[in-house]
Amino acid sequence: MFEPGVGSAVGLLEVGQAGGPFREDIGYRRHEKQLVSVLSGWASGYDLVLPNALDAAARTHRVVAETRYNKAWAHGMEAAGLIKVVPENKTSPGYVRLKADTLSQYQAEPWIADYINNATTQFGLRDIKNPFIRGYMRLNFAAKHLMLMFGFFHHQAFVRSYLFTVSNSEFGAAMKDVKGMGSIAGASLGSYAKAWGRMNHKNLRDLESKFRPMAMGREAWTKLTPQFEMLVRAGMTVQLSNEMTQNMGGAYYTPEDVADVDNWFEKAKAKINSWGIGAAAKPMLTMVENVRIAQRETAEWLFNTMGANMKIAAGLIKFQELQAKHAEKLKKDDGSHLKELARIAAEQVNADFGGLDLRGRSGKMSDYFGKPGPRNPVHQMVLRGLFLAPDWTESNLTAFLGMLKKGKRYATPEEIQNIQKAAYRTMWARVGGRALSMTFLANMLLAGIDDERELADMYTQAGFPGLGDEDAPKATKLRWLDINLSKFSPTESRKFLSTAGHFMDPFKMSVDAVEDGFLAPIQRKGSAFAKGLYEWITGTNYAGRRYNSLQAFMGWNEEAGEYTRDMTLPDGTKVKKGDRRPGRYEGMVTRNSVLQGSVRADEVPMWMFDQATKFVPLQLRSVVDYAMGSHDGLDMLAQMAGVKFSKTYPDK
Repeated sequence: MFEPGVGSAVGLLEVGQAGGPFREDIGYRRHEKQLVSVLSGWASGYDLVLPNALDAAARTHRVVAETRYNKAWAHGMEAAGLIKVVPENKTSPGYVRLKADTLSQYQAEPWIADYINNATTQFGLRDIKNPFIRGYMRLNFAAKHLMLMFGFFHHQAFVRSYLFTVSNSEFGAAMKDVKGMGSIAGASLGSYAKAWGRMNHKNLRDLESKFRPMAMGREAWTKLTPQFEMLVRAGMTVQLSNEMTQNMGGAYYTPEDVADVDNWFEKAKAKINSWGIGAAAKPMLTMVENVRIAQRETAEWLFNTMGANMKIAAGLIKFQELQAKHAEKLKKDDGSHLKELARIAAEQVNADFGGLDLRGRSGKMSDYFGKPGPRNPVHQMVLRGLFLAPDWTESNLTAFLGMLKKGKRYATPEEIQNIQKAAYRTMWARVGGRALSMTFLANMLLAGIDDERELADMYTQAGFPGLGDEDAPKATKLRWLDINLSKFSPTESRKFLSTAGHFMDPFKMSVDAVEDGFLAPIQRKGSAFAKGLYEWITGTNYAGRRYNSLQAFMGWNEEAGEYTRDMTLPDGTKVKKGDRRPGRYEGMVTRNSVLQGSVRADEVPMWMFDQATKFVPLQLRSVVDYAMGSHDGLDMLAQMAGVKFSKTYPDK
């Protein structure tokens, strides 16, 4: 089996995809066979996608199964009169020809064709015809994975999603299992050790399995239990959140897109070798290659093991809870009610853990705005150009909207929509109660060990409505919902740690849109280039600080000079007459300023430098920010750990 489009097999529905091996509709496009044998493929210069014979046999088995399902599905649609066969290059008036290769002989009415085409076609980077836009998307792709290379944001988000949304009994059991919580933290670190060859697979598996949700999810997946099968049939996606290695129906970068990134790296190495400096550059190139491999392996474990198993566990718990709540109705059920409960549980964990079923009939933002049904893959590509993580952002908003209104889902009874809305409200009640309780208890504990602050002071410093002092963040920043860590701040900057984490995003985005304009959420959640454009227009970075001028950065302005006498500075530093006196913002990328408008000519260098740091891992950027004076030590450590952390920016 060779690369899709050039080999003799197709990309196929994986076990964890919504529908998985149980799915009975059209999956991926069927590619025309161009190679007659493995030998002819090797002779043409191609490599096998799956060189392992057992993996290849398993994939082939699924290809055959999918082909059978595809034919049955198409024949069923044809028998129902929804699609009909037409000669090639002909279309009946009022009909549209279907795009997928396996359906190219069929046509349907426009609304049906639109639904089927969105569910059965893909759109990757190679499909973008405009070279400028294609290059823009490729750079976005590279920037995203460089920035998030070794962060722990998603690890924390998965644990938070599980702990804050499962039933009270499951939450209590998890909180009591201190060793289990420690084991999943250790496994998160161990995944990096394994990627660098410092831990074997068995030890990592033993460590992660001590956390009950991981073991519960793995068992259901391994045994393909009936409950798990129902959730997958209903739309729960698993093992498809890793953009670097998986493909989810046009929602993520395709394997060909990933191959493009690999080709760029190989071309860069070839170019360096052509310059005659290959030997000198070899250590650096080897290091970069090792980092790329480590990133992929750690991402594989994060999304396809940790996130997948915890998502399955949460889905099973939610499904069981819904069944218990509606047990009386299920006694007289013909099976349809149970399927709807499975769909509700599946869509909720998709929205909670990320990995929306974009090919499914519901479970997305379009349920509430626009048309329900499968997502147009071209539209999803546009979202990837605007937002850093469109699926994650849309997941948060979908979960939020689910408790407020009923969606425009196809053929969903009123009763079922009421059950779904109630399920989301239960979820958010748990999130709010648990997050606020943890925040309050943490602030109370910190106030107890701080002789200078009472509990009320903790909230006054955080800008609690009606209590905030002059140095506190605005109440609309919602820092009073976070843990106040200002006691540990090495500077005058106040520090806040979010307990709710990504669950706060819908609220913060709403407030930002009202206060700073509807484009403000792009600055918060935008892609690397979308953020850069927004920062150019406003002249400020993510914290609202103005980009520094080159003169102030270099110390060429009037503030810099020499001390005129011996003196002791406020921080205790002793200086002598004639010592150099730095400017107030010397060496700093940003500054406080009352200036408004887009980036000025003398601010362009600092804007460009800030954009360049978006193409490095967050850990490296945090070190750069610390060295440049934008961060203090606590800021740097928080950014390295990938926690939801915020601070104030005093003009001192």
